[in-house]
Amino acid sequence: MSSMRLVHLSAGAVVVVFLALAASPAQPYPLFAAKHGADCVACHDEAPLKLEGQVAWSKRKCSLHCNSCHLNQSGGGLRNSAARYYATARGSSFVLPIFTRLEPRRQALGKYFQFGLDLRTAYVKQQGRSYRFFPMQADLYLAVMPIRHLTIYYQDGRTPVDIPSRKELFVQLDELPYMSHVKVGRFLPPFGLRYQDHTAFVRGWKGDGQGLGAWDYVEGVEIGTNPVIPFLDAAYFTDMGNEAFGRNPKGYSINLGSKLLHRRLELSYGAGVSLLAVDADDKDTRMWGVHGALGIWRLAGLVEWNKKTVSDDLSGLDFDSKALFGLINVQVHSGVDFFVQYDFWDPDVIVKDDHRHRYSVGTSLHLLESFEWEVRYRFDREGPGREVDNDTFLFQTHFWL
Repeated sequence: MSSMRLVHLSAGAVVVVFLALAASPAQPYPLFAAKHGADCVACHDEAPLKLEGQVAWSKRKCSLHCNSCHLNQSGGGLRNSAARYYATARGSSFVLPIFTRLEPRRQALGKYFQFGLDLRTAYVKQQGRSYRFFPMQADLYLAVMPIRHLTIYYQDGRTPVDIPSRKELFVQLDELPYMSHVKVGRFLPPFGLRYQDHTAFVRGWKGDGQGLGAWDYVEGVEIGTNPVIPFLDAAYFTDMGNEAFGRNPKGYSINLGSKLLHRRLELSYGAGVSLLAVDADDKDTRMWGVHGALGIWRLAGLVEWNKKTVSDDLSGLDFDSKALFGLINVQVHSGVDFFVQYDFWDPDVIVKDDHRHRYSVGTSLHLLESFEWEVRYRFDREGPGREVDNDTFLFQTHFWL
C-alpha cells in the first residue's frame, strides 16, 4: 500500500460510532462524522501533514472515532477542542462572537478541568390527541484531568418526571497507545450505533417499553482500542440501572468493526457487529446486531439491525424480537440538513401481524454554534387489523456547551 494511500486512510477515517446507546440523554451525532469523515479541514485549520515517518501508528488520534470528539471514549457528552473546531468550521451556519472569544480560555482550562450543559425542550402533537410542550432533558457534565491520560468524569441527567434520572461516574485511562482506553465505574455498555433518537425501536425506552433496548447505565469495566481503521470495545458489568433484563443482572457486551475512507472521492464508510449477553435470576438475554455508516459528498446514511432472544426460566420458553433502523441525511447548506428515517419493530416473531413500521421526515437546523432546531413528522403504521391514528409532529430545541 502506498504512503499516500495510508495517509488517505488514516487522516480522516470515518467514525461509525458503533458504541453504546441505551436511551440516554446526551447523545453524540454520528452523522457529523459520516458527512465529513473525508474532510480533514473539518477538524483542523489546515490539511494534516503526511503522516508517514512523522507520527507513529500507535500515536495517531485522527480516526474520527468517538474519542476523536469526546472526552468520554464511548462518545457523547463533553466535547474536546477538535469537536468544537468542527462545530464552527462545518457543523453550524453561523458562530456567535462570544464563543470565538472564549475558546482560547476554554482550551487553556480544558487541560485540567471541563464542564458542559445539554438542554432540550420538545413540542409534541400526536394525531387525535392534544399537544404538549415539555422539558425533554437537562444534563450537567464535569470532568477533571489531574494528570495526563487520566480523566474523572461525571454526568447527571434529568428527564421528565416519569423517567428516572440518569447518572454516569467513572475513572478513565485514555489516549493510551493505539487510542486505547480503560474505564471503571458507571457508564453505558458498548452496543450498536449511538444515535440521538432514543425512540428508535432498535433501542426502546424504559418509559414506554417499546423496542429492543431499555437497558440503562451499568456498573463495571470497559476496555477499548481504536488503531485508526479497526476498533474494538468490550465491557463486563455486574449491575444494571433497571430490571428490564431481569433481577440481579450481570453480563458483557462487545462491539467491533472497521472504517475506511477515500479522501479524493469524499467517500467514507464502515461496518460493525455487536453482542450483548445478560444473565439474571429469572431470565437470560442475548442480543446481537450489525450496523454501518456511509458518507459521500452531501449524502450520509446510518443503518442498524438487531435481534434479541429472551429465555424465560419460569416457562422455559424463548421469545425472539427484532428491529431495524435506517436514516438518510442530505446536507443542503452548512448547518441545514433534511432527513428521512425508517424504523421497524417485531416484538414477537411468532405472533403474526404484531409488527410496526414508522416513517419520519424532517429537517435539522444548526444555524448557530451550540444550538439545534429539529422539525420532524412521523407516520406510524401498525400490522393488519391494528391500525390506529397516532402520527406525530415533533419540534425540538437543543442547546449545549
